[in-house]
Amino acid sequence: MKEFLRSVARRCGYEISRYSPETNHTARLLRCLETLHIETVVDVGANVGQFARGLRAAGFAGRIISIEPQRDAHEALVSHASKDPLRNWQVMPCVAVGEVESTLDLHIAGNSWSTSLLPVLDAHTDAEPSSRKVRTERIPVKRLDDLLRTTDLVLSQPLLIKLDVQGYESQVLRGATGVLPAASAILTEMSLTPLYDGQVMWRDLYDQIIAYGFEVFDINPGFADPSTGRLLQMDGLFTRCR
Repeated sequence: MKEFLRSVARRCGYEISRYSPETNHTARLLRCLETLHIETVVDVGANVGQFARGLRAAGFAGRIISIEPQRDAHEALVSHASKDPLRNWQVMPCVAVGEVESTLDLHIAGNSWSTSLLPVLDAHTDAEPSSRKVRTERIPVKRLDDLLRTTDLVLSQPLLIKLDVQGYESQVLRGATGVLPAASAILTEMSLTPLYDGQVMWRDLYDQIIAYGFEVFDINPGFADPSTGRLLQMDGLFTRCR
């Protein structure tokens, strides 16, 4: 019966698998949060709060601090956070996060979630046409270290830092060297091919995170080119070396 259901699902374009840390990436992330006693998630590049809402739906009861630079997305993010049943979801001011304090152009994508401080490349728009830039917004950029000083965050707490910043991951981490010692885990997108002009590729980003004292916990295949099936991005979950 199980194989029959799987075959029917595959013909419909779906895959059925057992929901457990052995077979499911979400279950693996939640087990990681439990095992490391993560109390706070710093959600950098929150968009409208999809990741945070997913955490809540999955049972995470800790503190969530979300950061989003795009004005329209930030407004929607604030609205979603205000409905948090646990009243433990904080949205920071509408700023981007980087290595140094500055003011930069944010390249707004048609689909919102592909928005980046870096110009999008053809490899990305060819695979996902809705990622094309529709406008720019001039926005302030802060270091994560400086931004979190404005909260009452206790940096000794176990943290998960989640990065969804479309090619700007390395710069965010270089501006977070003060908060990284409090992080027990990092969850970040990693590109296998250049999708944004000037981004750091997966191997260099991997080396950077390892140099901060982390090791790989899980790799989750992400964005792929629908016409070829080639994997373009993956999510890397790293945990503090013990």
